[in-house]
Amino acid sequence: MAFFDTLSKKLSDAGQSVSQQTKNLGEINRLNNLIAENRKGISQRCFELGKAYYQAHHEEENVEFPALVSQISELLKGIEEAEETIKQLKGITKCPTCGTEVPAQSAFCPSCGTQIAAVAAKPRCCPGCGKEAPEGSSFCVYCGTKLNG
Repeated sequence: MAFFDTLSKKLSDAGQSVSQQTKNLGEINRLNNLIAENRKGISQRCFELGKAYYQAHHEEENVEFPALVSQISELLKGIEEAEETIKQLKGITKCPTCGTEVPAQSAFCPSCGTQIAAVAAKPRCCPGCGKEAPEGSSFCVYCGTKLNG
């Protein structure tokens, strides 16, 4: 009978050990998830901090991180130029009064009623490079792209 008691005790101890290891693995997984969430939160806060710093100081002469500020400014300028080119390709302009996007040939803004045609016409720009195209030209003198209309 001592043999069965010893065997029963060893099996019980092994079961408890497996149970504890399972609990430990669950706790390790939970803690790893917590660490990952906290790292993600830190990354988001660093992004927000950098954005706030840039917005507050990008126009200063003695900015603390001039190379980074300059690079961000250039990237933002590139985004703005690309977005403007997309609007031109889509034939969209903005209402000078309310900022609503309207078709370029619109006479009036559908949101506020401002007469769009009264606004000075913008020069025709190349859809390829975004530079102003001379009136009457069929191709861009800077990049050779065929001009619309």
